[in-house]
This record gives sequence, C-alpha cells and structure tokens, in this order.
Amino acid sequence: MKILILGGSRYMGYEAARLLSLLGNEVVTLTRNQIPESKWKHLVCDRKKYDALESIFKIEKPDLVLDMVCFDKQDSLGITQLFDKGLLNSVSHYLMVSTFFIYNYSDSRECKFMGNVESITDGYTKRKIEAELELVSSPLFIKSSIVRLPYVFSKNDYSGRFQK
Repeated sequence: MKILILGGSRYMGYEAARLLSLLGNEVVTLTRNQIPESKWKHLVCDRKKYDALESIFKIEKPDLVLDMVCFDKQDSLGITQLFDKGLLNSVSHYLMVSTFFIYNYSDSRECKFMGNVESITDGYTKRKIEAELELVSSPLFIKSSIVRLPYVFSKNDYSGRFQK
C-alpha cells in the first residue's frame, strides 16, 4: 500500500512513517523541511502551496493519506479541493489526526461543544475545529476519519506545549 503522510519530519508523523515502512508499505512523507535520514521517499513542499500539492498528488497517487498537520480550515480546504478535482481517486481513506487534550478546549467543555465555533476563545483550538468542520461538510468525508488522540507526549515535540 502506498501511504502519503502529510507531516512526517518529527513527532508522531516520523514514527508513523518509520513503522509503516517497516511493515512493508511504500511510504512518502511530505513536509516543509528536509529530514536528516529516512528509508522512505521524502518530499519537501508547503501544503499551503496548492499547485505544488496538486502536482504531488498527480504523481504519487497514494492509496491512503495520513494527515498529521491539518491545522486550519485552509489546510482542510486544500485537501477537499483536490478531492473535488478527482485527484484523490486512488485514495481509499483519508485520515486526519487531531488531538483535543492539548488544546485549551477539552474534557467537560469538549462534551458541551454544540457547533458554535465563535464561542471558542483559544485560537489554536478554534482553527483545528474549523479544519474538522470543513472536512465533515465535504464529500471527501465519506472516505475519511478524524482521529482525536488524548495527551500525546514526545521528546521531540517542538511546540513547547508540555515544557511548561
């Protein structure tokens, strides 16, 4: 299976690429930066440069897309537009990996979210929910999943969220 991982230079994306590659999958990672060493194909591209992203999907034709870095509505919109253009026809499943406990909008408040995005005061959380809502409202959602992982800790989490 050919798996395209959006975001695979560090943190969970790199580990997913390593494990999926060891299992015999053809793995391609796409990030904005080079990675020091990998045993899989790595592409450097900013996902917000839609023409470049479109070209990559035309060439790579992945079976599965693991999206570790869909951080806002524009990121989600870029993927849904590729789907609308027929460039994800080879994709059997699109998996958006998200989290909720690392946001400021979690636990009891998570259960009470009723779709009023404007009520969310944390900008990062708001952008992630907008990305999820964009995917849910797209025809791509029929072959998609959104996975929200609880607390994720890693020695190479460069965001600084847990160092405090």
